[in-house]
Amino acid sequence: MATLETGVFIFMIAFSFGFMIWGFLRSAGMLTYMLRMVSIVMFFGLAMFIVSGYGVAETTTITSQTLDSSDAVVSLSSTHTEFLIPEGSDGSWLGWVFLGFGFISMGLIVKDVFEVAKH
Repeated sequence: MATLETGVFIFMIAFSFGFMIWGFLRSAGMLTYMLRMVSIVMFFGLAMFIVSGYGVAETTTITSQTLDSSDAVVSLSSTHTEFLIPEGSDGSWLGWVFLGFGFISMGLIVKDVFEVAKH
């Protein structure tokens, strides 16, 4: 079972969109280009991960202690996995959306390069 944790997934989405929006609103500079490149890499990474059939899930492990018949402490644990995007083809359309946003970020870089070349 190969999954990405939900928190990491949301973190990557937030920073990808944040860097893309930052690059869209700011003028072309070295920091803007670097943030756009990070956004492109994160979008393409998310797209590749999701389209490959991996899932996004939150795993919770609950550990409790109890006494057995001889009054010795015994630890009991149970693991619960809740899927945000199940493994398989259910989330593959979302990977294509991330790929599209990666290409939009690339287009913003190309647009700025042509604008700088005009001046």
